[in-house]
Amino acid sequence: MRVILDTNTLVSALLVKQSIPRQAFDKAKQHGSILLSNATLEELDSVLKREKSKKYITDAELILFVQALLSQSILLEI
Repeated sequence: MRVILDTNTLVSALLVKQSIPRQAFDKAKQHGSILLSNATLEELDSVLKREKSKKYITDAELILFVQALLSQSILLEI
């Protein structure tokens, strides 16, 4: 199974542990691969660097999430 998750879904998966986006993220990790583009990674980086985002997640949580994302992802050259 290959899954495409947009930036909003990835941010929601990170911020809200019991959310539908988190369930989709976890299922994609367990049963397949997440397809990512450079544009999605750049947008995710931009959103997570905002001061507003830092109120909701710790650096450790962010690192664990990004590691989990990248370990189960395929980077598409678009």
